[in-house]
Amino acid sequence: MPNSPIAKYTGWVAIGIAVLFVVLGFYGYANYAKFHARVEALKKAGEPISVSDFTVKVAPEDDLLTPLTEFKDEIIEFGSQCPREWFAREELSDKEVELFESLVEKHPNVFAAIDEACERSEMSFDPLLKQEFKAVDLVKVLVLLGWKAGVRRFEGQHEEAAKIALQMLSLSGELDAATLLTSSLSRAFQNVAINLVSEMVADEAKSGKAISKELKDEIANQLRGFETLQDFQTVVKAERARMIHMLINPELYEPEDGYEHSHIASVIFKVKGGGAATWGNAILDQFETMSKLSEAPLSAELDSEIVPQPNMLLRAIGMDVGFAWTSIRDNYGESVIRQRALVILLALTQDGKASDRTDWSTDYLVGIGVPEEMTVDPYNDKPLIIRRIEGMWRIYSVGPNRVDDSGTVSVDYGLGLLVEEED
Repeated sequence: MPNSPIAKYTGWVAIGIAVLFVVLGFYGYANYAKFHARVEALKKAGEPISVSDFTVKVAPEDDLLTPLTEFKDEIIEFGSQCPREWFAREELSDKEVELFESLVEKHPNVFAAIDEACERSEMSFDPLLKQEFKAVDLVKVLVLLGWKAGVRRFEGQHEEAAKIALQMLSLSGELDAATLLTSSLSRAFQNVAINLVSEMVADEAKSGKAISKELKDEIANQLRGFETLQDFQTVVKAERARMIHMLINPELYEPEDGYEHSHIASVIFKVKGGGAATWGNAILDQFETMSKLSEAPLSAELDSEIVPQPNMLLRAIGMDVGFAWTSIRDNYGESVIRQRALVILLALTQDGKASDRTDWSTDYLVGIGVPEEMTVDPYNDKPLIIRRIEGMWRIYSVGPNRVDDSGTVSVDYGLGLLVEEED
């Protein structure tokens, strides 16, 4: 019965399905063409579009990862035996110090390898994380240094603790523009080192244990070398290039690689052709906004064209990070302020007459060795605020709300240093 209603209905369904496939095909191809055109435009503009643009190769004899790779297993074993709650503690018990020293004795190669690594100034970096000692593994080294610095401070060895803090600053600087994950961790460790040094410097008069001028100068020089806001721009571009590379080369990102985005690869990058390009265009839309955000100075008032908006399409697959970038940007701002505040503090405490003054102008700070750019509050382009209240130095920024809250640390961020120094 070729002319039956069922046959006619089946025929129309088949035609409808065919039309749908044609429409989806054209839609997919349009997305595919749009995605690759946008990638090509980025390439022509000199923007990075591949992880190879961020690959750094260093000769083994110069690479700081070489000695760490040699003793990687021992470093990991050492770290696994240190209680997590030790880190960044102001006080340690005699029992905890005894345990730490016994671990140092049990693993004599660990800190020898770390010391050798810290004497080198270059680090290989593979964005695909194929190297044996990965950038993320360097975080374990920073944790060990944090513990050691705390122990030496507890023992009253302030000079030694400050040297270790300098090592933390040096190694964390290598992570700043690696990936979003390692960069965030890097700034966390920088803040730990900065707080440790500032507290010991402020305590010098009471403890009678001064950090040498030479070491203070080394720490200040290390902080002057950081380009934190520029690193934020680099990280945005690196993450965009990584995502483009993942979309074009999904086969390189398998879950067993341990790569932080590999779970995303297993979810969406199996979608071929136009499907992957659909996600890619949404991702590029978001990174286009994030690039504008990274280039805007902290003092700029952000409008809707700069602040990344939630993307429901990407949120459905756990890819919508745009809404978090404003707070990430403020975290970079916090790092800038802490770095500048410590440089100022180091200069003030080395000037015997600083505490007798009532005004600490930019001209004065420059005169005692603070670079002029490090006296500036990035949130309003005015000098950072310096006050001395009841024997305490208070060096702070107005912060993202651009209001002078007298250096009060909010639950969202702490901007500056509040340290006591005996008159």
